[in-house]
Amino acid sequence: MVGLAVVTSPFNPPLLPLGCETNRNLKQVRLTAVPMSQQTAPTNSRRWIIRLLKLLVLLIVLWAGHRTISRGIEEFEQNGHRLDQIEPQWLLLSAGIYLFSQLPCGLFWRRILLSMGQRVTTWRTLRAYYIGHLGKYVPGKAMVVLLRAGLIRGPGVETGPVVAAIFYETLSTMAIGSLLGTVLLFFLDPIPWKIVLIGLGMSLGTGLPTVPLVFNVLLHVLRKDRDKEAAQSSINGESKEIEPAAKLTFRKLAPGWPGLVIGWILAGLSLWACTRAMFPDAPGPAEGLVLYISAVTLSVVAGFVSMLPGGVGVREVVLLT
Repeated sequence: MVGLAVVTSPFNPPLLPLGCETNRNLKQVRLTAVPMSQQTAPTNSRRWIIRLLKLLVLLIVLWAGHRTISRGIEEFEQNGHRLDQIEPQWLLLSAGIYLFSQLPCGLFWRRILLSMGQRVTTWRTLRAYYIGHLGKYVPGKAMVVLLRAGLIRGPGVETGPVVAAIFYETLSTMAIGSLLGTVLLFFLDPIPWKIVLIGLGMSLGTGLPTVPLVFNVLLHVLRKDRDKEAAQSSINGESKEIEPAAKLTFRKLAPGWPGLVIGWILAGLSLWACTRAMFPDAPGPAEGLVLYISAVTLSVVAGFVSMLPGGVGVREVVLLT
């Protein structure tokens, strides 16, 4: 396939697209065939860079997983426990519960995307959401954004709103988790006031940016860039409709918040099942669920705030506090 490139003489203005007023003194225009592959096809070097980045993420995840498991086994044996006392069926149950606990977060992310005018399916959203978790093991966690945005892109999906939705979903999940864990601390005796204050600080720090009035300022900035692109496409003769600006509101987002709470409760149950796999006498959900939920919520949020890969080291400190 070939495209047509407009080449004008040095003393004449370029040919304007249909629907625009043309210059009456326009005298000479030459059409030159340009291979379409040179206009739109990505270069081979770019493809190889993307493949290498994917391979790098996979290697980092494998290395981090191996390191964490090896260190855990070593500490487990140093405390006088044996590997043969671990019950694998409880580990499988823990993994299954945790996998399901992430579903409400993925659906909440889709709710945000739809509110921003993005045309995404449930399957494509959840696929990008779950795979994006692998990026948490890369320093800075920017890989989470790159993985999700790359996997969900397609017709009717724009990069700017997708990135904004990723940040909004993440901050909302962290805010609700830290607030839930902090509230549950009041059911413990004695109340760990130091951790309560830390939890309230994390709730405020992650929750304030998610207030629709605050977050819509960011959307307004993104909207300006989007309108400029649409206007430029119109000048170039391309048809690109400028959609009405989408805004996040409490009415659109509030129905998804209970799902985030349920997701954190399931994460607490996952921690209980994992603990039960190693320690048969561990407290069950009836007597220890409050502690399990508080531990998993506050440790995950603290790991997120630390910006360390996978929250390494930070989560362990919070869990043992």
